[in-house]
Amino acid sequence: MVLFVGALAWSGWTLIQQDAELVDQRKRDLAEAAVTDATAWLTARIDEDEQRLRQLLSDPQPDPLISGATDQVTLVMSGQGFRVIPDSALRYYPGVSPADVIDTRLQAADRLEFGQQALDRAASLLEGLTNADPATRAGALVRLARIRRKQGRQEEALSLYRELTTLTAASVRGVPAALLGLYSQCEILDGQDSPELLAEAAADLGAALSKGGHPIAKATYLFYLQSAVEWLDRSGNTDAALRARLLADTHTPSEAAIMLVRIRDDLMSGAEASEGIRSARIDGDLVVLQWVGSEGIFAGRISTAAGLQNGWINEAQAPGRGLSISDDSGNLLFAVGTPSDNILATRTLASAGQSWTVTSYLTDAFPIEAANRSRRRILLAILLLGIVMVAASTHFLSRAMRREVEVAKLQSDFVSAVSHEFRTPLTSMRQITEMLS
Repeated sequence: MVLFVGALAWSGWTLIQQDAELVDQRKRDLAEAAVTDATAWLTARIDEDEQRLRQLLSDPQPDPLISGATDQVTLVMSGQGFRVIPDSALRYYPGVSPADVIDTRLQAADRLEFGQQALDRAASLLEGLTNADPATRAGALVRLARIRRKQGRQEEALSLYRELTTLTAASVRGVPAALLGLYSQCEILDGQDSPELLAEAAADLGAALSKGGHPIAKATYLFYLQSAVEWLDRSGNTDAALRARLLADTHTPSEAAIMLVRIRDDLMSGAEASEGIRSARIDGDLVVLQWVGSEGIFAGRISTAAGLQNGWINEAQAPGRGLSISDDSGNLLFAVGTPSDNILATRTLASAGQSWTVTSYLTDAFPIEAANRSRRRILLAILLLGIVMVAASTHFLSRAMRREVEVAKLQSDFVSAVSHEFRTPLTSMRQITEMLS
């Protein structure tokens, strides 16, 4: 009986093991198919993005998929300067913006102000320029506000700086007029006993810096940023969220744009290919840089981790299947989903001059996992039921056999007892007969 139960258990366990091997093979096939599909899809998507960048080299109007993309920044660089899509994507720009061409009338006002100390005459000249083109108007407002400050007319200077903040398309000596107006307001309010007004103006300056879109160099951005934080401190502003946002002075897309400029410079010198894709980490944040370039013009795209996951990974990932991508140095770029076991399938994604490793695996959400667990439970239940039935049958059979043996023994004892009782008087009679004879 023990041997029979052992044989039954071994047979059931072997059946379960064979089922597990079949399931593992099925998983390997599914993972291989998934990684093949994902690699093909990612390669096609990289090629599509490259074609869109190429369009920007000749077509000034961006593709709607580029201009409407979130978590992605596109740069076009040529001899005419930088073009950023979307406009407010960067907080600071690679390099310093070129100096403005100063109107001769503004130069004349400078000579009156600094050379002859004729503040009133200079102010009169500048007042006549406040309705000129935006660039000249911005220069006139800055100079006129400066004169009013020298004259002690601070409220008039504040009004002029507020007007300056409305000139969003103008700049003064390479600094956006709106930022200069906000900064100058804070300077005046810092010298007055107006902590609430200073806090409001400093918060506006910080919000403008965080919003981005101002073509300023990183050094200028950091100077204004630190000034805004100091003014917030002096005004008693306790907005912790605003301070945290301002103090995070490393802006990933802006730093990635600086990297793209270096790639452009290397391309122009012949040290870099005219097209490519590369991953990088900036303060722990993943970015992927893709570019194309030709003589005199360069287009590059910056994709953050969120943008890549939304645009690449989520679409390439099949339901119930996880996906990870590692760069050619073995650094993990993405990992979506947790493997349900150690069955993995890998492919090399070679496109645009880079070599990434794409790995696919099944997760616990895949239907085969639930079906496999259910089937194994059924097999195990059948095995246990078989063992229980054999044990029960053996028990009842043994019990019946014991009863048969006991009944046979009782019958034998009864016959022996009766035979003994009959034999005793017969023996006595035989002895008496022998004595008489």
